[in-house]
Amino acid sequence: MTMAPAAGFLSLSPVGRSVFFAGTRSLPWQLAPADATQLLTDYADSPAYEATNWAALFDMPKHLSTITAPTLLLQGTADPLMSQQVNRYQALIPGAQLVWLPGLNHVPISDSPATAAHRMLDFLSRVQAKALVAA
Repeated sequence: MTMAPAAGFLSLSPVGRSVFFAGTRSLPWQLAPADATQLLTDYADSPAYEATNWAALFDMPKHLSTITAPTLLLQGTADPLMSQQVNRYQALIPGAQLVWLPGLNHVPISDSPATAAHRMLDFLSRVQAKALVAA
């Protein structure tokens, strides 16, 4: 990551955190400075970070049609990175359910842990109820 040397300094201010995390968090300025620094340096130290990003944007995962587990896709409506991908995933994973999370970004569980957890627990509750009926 080109800006890795500046991560510590820029993570100290809400403006700096907003610059780094604008595309991944709805409220990037609210990240704790230490958390922001750790995230940035972890990204910078990851040898596969850039290749993974390119693959996620342009490559299509194979064998999604073989997934048999109940699948929930949570997608923030404010995500500029993956919102175009999620519909393809839903179409290829049998029975996958997509839930749009209004106003949330690329990492919805960071933006609103309560919203993401509520949606996951609701999904798991419905999956469990179906399994009990089937048994």
